[in-house]
Amino acid sequence: MIGVGIRGVTKSYGALPILRGIDLTIDPGEFVVLLGPSGCGKSTLLNIVAGLEPLDDGAIEIAGEDMTHADPSKRHLAMVFQSYALFPTMSVRQNLGFGMRINRVPKAEIVRRVQSVAALLQIEPLLDRKPAQLSGGQRQRVAIGRALVRSTRLCLFDEPLSNLDAQLRADMRVELRRLHADLGSTMIYVTHDQVEAMTLASRVAVINRGKVEQVDTPQKVYDRPATLFVARFVGSPAINLLEGVLMADRRFRSATGATVDLSGYAFASTPRPGTEVVLGVRPDDVRVAEAPARRGDALSAVPAFTESLGPRSLLWLELDGQRWSMYVDAKGGAIPTGPFEPGFDAADASLFDKTTGVRL
Repeated sequence: MIGVGIRGVTKSYGALPILRGIDLTIDPGEFVVLLGPSGCGKSTLLNIVAGLEPLDDGAIEIAGEDMTHADPSKRHLAMVFQSYALFPTMSVRQNLGFGMRINRVPKAEIVRRVQSVAALLQIEPLLDRKPAQLSGGQRQRVAIGRALVRSTRLCLFDEPLSNLDAQLRADMRVELRRLHADLGSTMIYVTHDQVEAMTLASRVAVINRGKVEQVDTPQKVYDRPATLFVARFVGSPAINLLEGVLMADRRFRSATGATVDLSGYAFASTPRPGTEVVLGVRPDDVRVAEAPARRGDALSAVPAFTESLGPRSLLWLELDGQRWSMYVDAKGGAIPTGPFEPGFDAADASLFDKTTGVRL
């Protein structure tokens, strides 16, 4: 297994900065997902790790060696692209063995590795077919297999599932998790799909405008987003947000005067009273208040419409001029039809400085 160190990497295209001092350590055997919107720099960073693009400043370490300016062939890695990049006139068997033939690997070794990877990916019946005779999911397995036959301990994936339909993406996520568990290789995976990030990653690095905003386990990124950007980007449906100010008694007050007791919230550092903040609550954590405060300044929500999701329904609300959502039990649960007070535990909420966007 190979570890990767990304040290202060910067990259610009002319006057346009793409990466702004990226620092990231990937331990041997980790599955790290680089998650972010289109244009945030995640694919550029992956290409720099692979040696396909030069960096402006910083360093890349692979297995403890400085590989900043090393040729891609010297970096002991394999890469899987979004476009599959299979040779259309070659069979699956020939596609899998092409790189080894170029490197003059003995024929017997090529046969052994191709058979081994084909068995691992369950594509043995496809070995004599051409890419045009394969489905999208089968082509993606071949593309992954072509990387694996190199027996590399570091694999890079650049949005490999984005061309597949929803069911195939779900199936391939399971395959990738199984492959990682079986091989133990270090994997770096680029995507803008948060479902892929949450289901695949050991850790997620959320990137925004060329900077890493948070690196943590998928669950912690979801439960305790480090910035307002991370809170908004991760989660579907999106996190519920409400702007306001923090009062001296640790109460949140919205622009309309509604207040929320945040005495149970774990502040990283206590901000001064009057600080403009943004309160965030995941739809999973909102409920109908069991003991309504019956105060004139309590939050009040009005149901707008409901989306049926099978065992649960998603209830959309109008709250303090904002659109919020919450889950309700579709089987026997009471779905509010009139104004009600939404409840949630302060410990489950997130609070951000409105100016900096940093979690408080």
